[in-house]
Amino acid sequence: REVLFGLGEPVPSHPRGKLVGLIAFAWATWLYRLVLFIGIALLVYHFFFKALGVVLFLIEIGWFILMPMKSELTAWWQRRTAIARASASRRSGLLALMLLGACFLPWPTRIEATALLKPAQSVPVFAPQGAQIAALPYANGTRIKAGAVMVQFVSPDLSHRHEEAAQRSARLLETAAQAGLDEAARPRLQLAQAEAIGAQAAEKSLAQELDQYAPRAPFDGVLHLADPDLATGQWVGSHEKIALFSSEAASQIETYLTEDAIKRIQPGVAARFISEDGSGAPRHAVVTHIDRDATRLLPSALFSSHTGGVITAREKNGQWVPSEAIYRVTLTLEHAAPLKAETRGKVIIEAAPREPALAFFSRAAAVLLRESGL
Repeated sequence: REVLFGLGEPVPSHPRGKLVGLIAFAWATWLYRLVLFIGIALLVYHFFFKALGVVLFLIEIGWFILMPMKSELTAWWQRRTAIARASASRRSGLLALMLLGACFLPWPTRIEATALLKPAQSVPVFAPQGAQIAALPYANGTRIKAGAVMVQFVSPDLSHRHEEAAQRSARLLETAAQAGLDEAARPRLQLAQAEAIGAQAAEKSLAQELDQYAPRAPFDGVLHLADPDLATGQWVGSHEKIALFSSEAASQIETYLTEDAIKRIQPGVAARFISEDGSGAPRHAVVTHIDRDATRLLPSALFSSHTGGVITAREKNGQWVPSEAIYRVTLTLEHAAPLKAETRGKVIIEAAPREPALAFFSRAAAVLLRESGL
């Protein structure tokens, strides 16, 4: 009060050391009680229903922060005449107005989010179930035309079942054909034909399953083996990633932003990407697309806060579910070369100017609504 207004009121009649000690004790007590009761509110929040924790939290904020402010404002009101006459009041009032005005003026802002730098088109190559590598037609980094077999897997059990199904189908087709020519066997013609059709369907199903053991390139691109030492005859686990097949088009950046953030950006705004490992200089990019519908599931755990990302999400049945509505944003790098692998990093997007006070109250309201379960 003395610093703000310079009222010249007498100091309480205590020794200097004791006065400082009492002030320090008052601050320590206030902070201790604040931390203690916020901890209790968090316990109530986690062990009971959300609304009770939020209400308790608001009560504590009112008691430990707003009530002391009210007491001090009451003391100011009682001294309003002296404060109005003090010369320091004008300086403090002007400074307060400047700070308050700054909070309601639009400030240039930037949005930071976890991002993934990846090829514009990429397809991971996985092993279907447990299988053995029968052939590796192409070496690591080889350009492949669309339709070419990238890796040839083999499953002895599946191949044996397909061979048996093919033989049974051929046998039943022959039986159905003979039944059509033999009058004695003609009453069994419909049954023989039905059995032949069923056998053909089983053979076709197994043949389609075998096709998964010979994945083909969906477009022209480059094959990047996950392990350069991979060799034929080696067994691989179920759904183990063998390679990444990517196009030779320019790379792109993928990130996810909240509804509040996408309202402040639009296609064409500038951005920068900084890799997580710090390798290389920041790369300049441009926002090219913003999804209109919210994303229900994160495509990768790399975006989740559990793995170092910034999006709060929970794992459910092996998938990551974001705790709030997020939207996918795609950015294109300027002067980008083809990329061999995915790289996680941070993207900084130039957003529209915004008032700090509006951002604070908007975020606080969103948190209260979310945590109260409304």
